[in-house]
Amino acid sequence: MEAVVLAGGKERRALRELGGKPLISYVLEALLASRYISKIYVVGDGLPLPENEKVVSLPEGKNFIANLIKGVENCQGEYVLVSSADLPFLTPSAVDKFIEKATPLKADFAYPTVSREVFQQKAPGIDKTFVKLREGRFAGGNVVLLSRDFVLRKRQIIEKAYGIRKSPLKIAFFLGLEFFLRFLLQQIGIPVLPLKQVERLMSRALKGNIRSVLVNYPHLSADIDDEEDLRWARGRLKHSPPILE
Repeated sequence: MEAVVLAGGKERRALRELGGKPLISYVLEALLASRYISKIYVVGDGLPLPENEKVVSLPEGKNFIANLIKGVENCQGEYVLVSSADLPFLTPSAVDKFIEKATPLKADFAYPTVSREVFQQKAPGIDKTFVKLREGRFAGGNVVLLSRDFVLRKRQIIEKAYGIRKSPLKIAFFLGLEFFLRFLLQQIGIPVLPLKQVERLMSRALKGNIRSVLVNYPHLSADIDDEEDLRWARGRLKHSPPILE
């Protein structure tokens, strides 16, 4: 299986230093040590990449979706693992476990889901946004398994979904009337959305098979968005291990 690391963009999160090295180094080390990843395409300019024949540099495009498409186009095979470049606690074990759980689902888009309880136990103090569902509160991950064909065929729908990702109200409209009504109920404290129903509604909106992969390790979700996250990560580096398996 081949992987794409999205490291472009104005924020340059991939170059933020932690423990004496840029964040992207942690991600590449984990992917290179994975049992399943044969080649890694890194989309981004001016990055400190290792001299390794498995790592291929690609120039970044005009936006996130263009970078995603460029990376996926270069990959071979049915499925592509896509990761952000700001996951300092990513481990080969977490990557492999996710691939092993996600691949049998035969999904067009498989994403990891981590409960708030797991974060509280294994990564206490991290600043994450959790979505309230019937089963509890969950955060998504920054490593996903995608069908190559799905990404290339559904580019316009993916662009639309990405464009509204920060607006819960727009997302509710995008997912349809049923989701919108349930969204309104949830705003007044009624957690009526079960995880499986969210999967079904997302599948319908994106015209594909969208699946959540419940995992009990936060490595795939502990990204570094800002200085507060960096301070948290520096503190976690003092622990051994920084995030428990």
